[in-house]
Amino acid sequence: EHAERLKRAEDNTSASEIYRVGWSWGANVIPRAAGSAAVKKLIFTAGAFHPATLRHKVKSRPVPESKHSLIWEAMRTNPLRTAREVAPYALYNDVESVPRLNEIISSLRQHPRRELEPGLVHFPDLPMEYILMTNDRTLLPESQREIAEALGIVPVEFDGGHAAMYSEEKAKKLARLYIHLANKN
Repeated sequence: EHAERLKRAEDNTSASEIYRVGWSWGANVIPRAAGSAAVKKLIFTAGAFHPATLRHKVKSRPVPESKHSLIWEAMRTNPLRTAREVAPYALYNDVESVPRLNEIISSLRQHPRRELEPGLVHFPDLPMEYILMTNDRTLLPESQREIAEALGIVPVEFDGGHAAMYSEEKAKKLARLYIHLANKN
């Protein structure tokens, strides 16, 4: 569903070049609904791939099973309560403002947990970049490195946590990095 929305938005733009950015679970979305000639590159940020999605790209070696560390297993028992307890440490460790952190935490809502990932016809043959968040406590840096290596990408390291974009200072640096990677050949 997210991929279809992305594709519709791309089809309704007059942009001649599109760079898809997939953060966290969004890494599963950006390789889907491919076909737009305007899409020039995929940029994964702390990409937490479902193994079934990754298998469409990685055929010659085992696919790493993402270790979602603090949140993945803990949320089986009481998803919303656990997320609110763990999120300040695991997801939003870059947020400097306590009022902003409280606003973010209070907006969390429960999402259904999927064991199956919708099918992917093929992984698009596009240039790819991977931004490894070095202070990520949700998808551990070691897991991110395994995923990037499985995709054949040398990751670019960024000094930030899983949701660094909630930090004004880090968001600006991350935006500059996206622009740099989009222009990199």
